[in-house]
Amino acid sequence: LDFIGGVVVTNFLSSSDDEIVAESFQRLSSSMFTLFHVMVGGMSTAKLDASSQAPGHVVVIIEYVEELYPYMWIYWIVFVFLGYISILALVPSLFVMLSLRDTEVTKKRKEALEWQQRVDRHQKALEMVFVAADVDGSNSVSRDEIEAVFQSPDILRQLNFQDEEEMDDDGECVVH
Repeated sequence: LDFIGGVVVTNFLSSSDDEIVAESFQRLSSSMFTLFHVMVGGMSTAKLDASSQAPGHVVVIIEYVEELYPYMWIYWIVFVFLGYISILALVPSLFVMLSLRDTEVTKKRKEALEWQQRVDRHQKALEMVFVAADVDGSNSVSRDEIEAVFQSPDILRQLNFQDEEEMDDDGECVVH
């Protein structure tokens, strides 16, 4: 908004012969800076008049421009109105965006925690199977040792296989 307003007001006032108006609005950067002061400081934004002989002579820039260009009040009203409308729309959207981001972060943390808990449970189950299958203490297991451990009802109960697809009709584990 400041950029667009700066372009418009620079086009309106860049050819002004007045020193204060030219200093404030002759270049796009100075126009944007002055408009920023108007948005932050309100319509009573003041500027020191360097051309005046009186020390500390202050000019309210909007009133000063309106004296030289009477129809500029329309521009000021539109600029300030659109500026405040933009800010009023921006602030709630920031809160909504932050709320959505926090919800997403919380969801991802919860999913990561659930995943880690599942991994930990499976790791413990695999360690239990390995220890039970490694009957010779060689720190390695063969297919025969694994099949033998899954034939043991005690191990199956400890692993808590409740799913019928993983158990056959005799209650023995089906190795896929």
